Amino acid sequence: MENCWTLHVKGLGKLSEVNVTVAPLTLFVGDNNSGKSYLMGLLYTLLNIRFYAHGYDLCLKSEEYGECASLVLEKLESCRQGRKIVWEMDGTAQESFARLLNKVLRKNIKRIARRTFNTDISIGKISIEFPRHEVRRRIILTCRKEGEEENRIYIVRPDGYNSGRAREAESLQEMAFFVGFLLEYMLKQGFKRNSMADANYLPSSRTGFLLAYKPLIGASLADAYDFGKEAGFQGKLTRPCSDFLKNLAQLSQEGATETFRPVVEFIEQRMVCGRVGLHGDTPQPSILYRSETAGVELPMHLASGVVTELAPLLLLLQYQPDIHAIFMEEPETGLHPKLQLLMAQVIIRILNMGIPMFVTTHSDNILQHINNMIKLSNQPTARKKKLLEKYGYDGKMDLLSGKDVSMYQFDVGEGDGHSVVQPLTYNSYGFEVPTFNGTFRELLRESRAFESDGDEDDE
Repeated sequence: MENCWTLHVKGLGKLSEVNVTVAPLTLFVGDNNSGKSYLMGLLYTLLNIRFYAHGYDLCLKSEEYGECASLVLEKLESCRQGRKIVWEMDGTAQESFARLLNKVLRKNIKRIARRTFNTDISIGKISIEFPRHEVRRRIILTCRKEGEEENRIYIVRPDGYNSGRAREAESLQEMAFFVGFLLEYMLKQGFKRNSMADANYLPSSRTGFLLAYKPLIGASLADAYDFGKEAGFQGKLTRPCSDFLKNLAQLSQEGATETFRPVVEFIEQRMVCGRVGLHGDTPQPSILYRSETAGVELPMHLASGVVTELAPLLLLLQYQPDIHAIFMEEPETGLHPKLQLLMAQVIIRILNMGIPMFVTTHSDNILQHINNMIKLSNQPTARKKKLLEKYGYDGKMDLLSGKDVSMYQFDVGEGDGHSVVQPLTYNSYGFEVPTFNGTFRELLRESRAFESDGDEDDE
């Protein structure tokens, strides 16, 4: 993922100041109630943002907007003359769009907070820093006739996604659609698949939502037609939770995809021992689990906890054709330690299929497996091959490079209660996570003390 930008946030809940660089796998670990979900929610909003469609203020009268709009207008004029041009956005142009992006984020900070949390939570500052490199952002502009209408211009990105609608623009003010689209591109470029598709969020409360989603679905569907208005049911849930319900309602067999079949089969065979799928052609098809051993189909409220925890992920991988990224809170919930290790394997396999993962976790088992795969990937070729065969891992799907992981530890401070967020670094042995290591050492000290046969005082 080329575009590993850094999000700078100040004054968000317990997070007085935090800097997070996104990576193909971004992990948040640490204390409960320390701000991990707040930060995940904000990242989710930024990766799903639609500046023009959602009615954000693009600062049309600012110098920064003028620079970007002028660049676009110049390219559109060339496109009209040549029908198609390839725009290799150089470092200077990228810096212009980065300045405008941060100005727009500052201008719309209250709206972004409201859209994320559906309440007036204060955020002190949001800004994004892009890496300084010479990689050019390649954009194609095409001009073509639409039926009997005038020629229309589309922005087409290298992944084949276009701006989705024809627009003519003759002035800087009319550039807003194109400029907004390119601001989104700044955030989303580098994600391997369709980088304009939505990111998907699996909240920690996914089992409860799954079991109750049909009674809630009518209210949640109102959000599907919410074009920027802050009203209705969404005010009762955060945007990630509301979107989770909406996405459940919109899944259908028409969207069935085989893209992630290898991961789906891994979960079915090794974790849930059965199949989870949609049944029926109604607007709200039933979600059923078919056990391999019992051979009967069960509704979700009769399925085991491991099934209901993993069902949302299985449904997403089977019925969502376009996935931009997956946000998953506490993937270890309800899982035996053995299944937690398999869950870590699933996360890495999804990642290796080109889908960035954002994960919060309290599981040392998941982190240890991630470390093991980093260590295994660093082995000499001959030894790596031998170990892969011995332990049954796939060299393409199961290995992980430490360079593809950003890990952050959240600790609630003892003084003012604000959280301290520190990046964790990796070496040839993986990541060291102090929050877990300290707890294990304390548990070991207690175990040794309680095993003592003597009656001497504890030291």
